[in-house]
Amino acid sequence: MRLELDNKTTINIFERLGNAKLKEGSHLFEKYGDLQIIKAAMLQTNDYNSLAKRKPGLALLLVVLSANRSYSKHVERHINRIDKDNIIVSFSDLKNKMQDREEFYKYWGHSNLKKYNTLSNLLVQIESVLKLKYGTITNEYDLINKWGEDVNLLELESNPLRIYNFALASIQHLRMMFGINTSKPDQRVLEVFKNEFGLKLNQKYAILAIEKIADMCKCNPLLIDQVFVNYGSGYYLKK
Repeated sequence: MRLELDNKTTINIFERLGNAKLKEGSHLFEKYGDLQIIKAAMLQTNDYNSLAKRKPGLALLLVVLSANRSYSKHVERHINRIDKDNIIVSFSDLKNKMQDREEFYKYWGHSNLKKYNTLSNLLVQIESVLKLKYGTITNEYDLINKWGEDVNLLELESNPLRIYNFALASIQHLRMMFGINTSKPDQRVLEVFKNEFGLKLNQKYAILAIEKIADMCKCNPLLIDQVFVNYGSGYYLKK
């Protein structure tokens, strides 16, 4: 894919977005206040996989719960609460907690059958497919990290975790949570490309475009992703 912007223009846009301050609605505002987006993004990228390393079960829950929802408005407080009670650490802990669906709805703060089924089906695939495929890997973080390394975006439909209601953006989010340096082409990122770069991209092209911008700016795709998503969530959404 050819990014129809020269290096200087692209770098200037990225610097402008990064130099803006976090606003209410930005994903990282509750964590870092009105810090410059680029500084918050740098801190976050250094810490991005820490939850998955500590509690892979909770990291998986976070990915499913946050799909198509405002993280700062609807997800963050529940993840922080669940993190504090130390009940969900492993995938097995998560599976056990999900045995009573109605009680689990109350626990994770969201009543949605599709997401409940998605989470259940992911756990089945991890247990029945990934653990068999990577039989020598027993650590749960390392297991999903290895899966994430092996993901081929051109052959996504054959991927064992490409299940119903768990598409490209969620797969990318899961890979990022488990240590893969890539990007999640969610709505905020696509809006940044449209509003700031004049590019209307689909999700796959957005991933490629972020990789090209990362090359231009001499930084990693995860950092670009965090700048875009925090600018888009803070500056485009009406309160």
